[in-house]
Amino acid sequence: MDAIQLELCKDLEHISQRKKKQNIILFFGRDTFSDNSKYLYLYMQAHCKAFQVIWCSTCAPLIQQLRQHDLPCFLMTEDEKATHSLFLEAAIAVFCINPLEVTRGNLTPLACLKGAMSLQLWHGVGLKRLDLALTAHMDVANIVQSKSLAMVSSSDYYLSPSKIVDAGWHEFFGARRLLRAGYPRNEVLLREATPHEMIGSALHPTVEQGLYQSPNKKILLAPTHEKNAGLNNKDMLAAILVYCKQRNINVFVKRHPFVQPKGEVESQIGNLFNIPSGLDIYPHLKQFDALVTDYSSIVFDYLLVDKPVISVEAKDSARFGYSLVPGGDSFSYMFNIENLPTVFDTALENDHKSTERKTLKNIMFSSNNQRANEEITQKILAAWKKRESNAYKIELV
Repeated sequence: MDAIQLELCKDLEHISQRKKKQNIILFFGRDTFSDNSKYLYLYMQAHCKAFQVIWCSTCAPLIQQLRQHDLPCFLMTEDEKATHSLFLEAAIAVFCINPLEVTRGNLTPLACLKGAMSLQLWHGVGLKRLDLALTAHMDVANIVQSKSLAMVSSSDYYLSPSKIVDAGWHEFFGARRLLRAGYPRNEVLLREATPHEMIGSALHPTVEQGLYQSPNKKILLAPTHEKNAGLNNKDMLAAILVYCKQRNINVFVKRHPFVQPKGEVESQIGNLFNIPSGLDIYPHLKQFDALVTDYSSIVFDYLLVDKPVISVEAKDSARFGYSLVPGGDSFSYMFNIENLPTVFDTALENDHKSTERKTLKNIMFSSNNQRANEEITQKILAAWKKRESNAYKIELV
């Protein structure tokens, strides 16, 4: 970014902070319709009639998909002037990933949002230390890394589902103000998804048949994005597939959203079913008999369905590890290649860790998980109303 662009961003930030806002709430997320932003957007779009609730994206296919369902949306790359105009007028901006990711590194739209009240939902409680906690391992003099850190730590409010998460969000994001509520996406683990919530969740017909119609047990493999680690180890994956084939178990693999296949991937190969990395799996999550993972944040959300969690044994580090979790790995069945058959047999046929899972669930999610969207909406609108009432003051000189 050159000096002129940096000056422009400074000017836009100033203008945004001084400009009177309209009743506009902008939502941002991944290049697919998924994650926490999706569910809160749909709730607020249906219930907040006093506001324009708009999904914003740089991904044209996603915007086309939403338009086909008559959902309010905006393509950020279509008209730069229109983007700046809309963003300068927005009252509230809601994110679930780093804001710099949603603009593909473009700082000017974010500068236009500087005066909006911002909420970071994030995409789950993980087993990883993040961002500001890792500056010692980063080149903070690199403008790309410094801007990424600045943007992810810039929100006014951060959603935190429990007290145990608060300190982490303060360490990772520098969070000063926390909004206590459950995760929007977890509601569909406890109820049926609405038709709009199924947008972005459509399974390939062979995958849907394998999950909903097959009499076999079904397990979901959810690896993190770290290369050659955990479930991304080819030998480990092969051992799991052999075990499941011998016992007529259907295996579903859902890669991390960061992991994109280089070519077309078969939806089914024998008892192995591939689910696209960008697909929203949450409306289907309760259908699986067990979750197999390494360090994916989905492990905590899955506690809400009280089914076995099976985890790859891996050495804890400064960044990863069950040592960061109250009670350690006691809620999960830990396995390696050597003990895989025995551990999987126990988890799938003689599960005895329900008490540990429920204990950890109550620690990680202290709010009402069935009313997360409603509670977030009430709290963020109350915060906006309070902010507006203090927008200016009269001083007699």
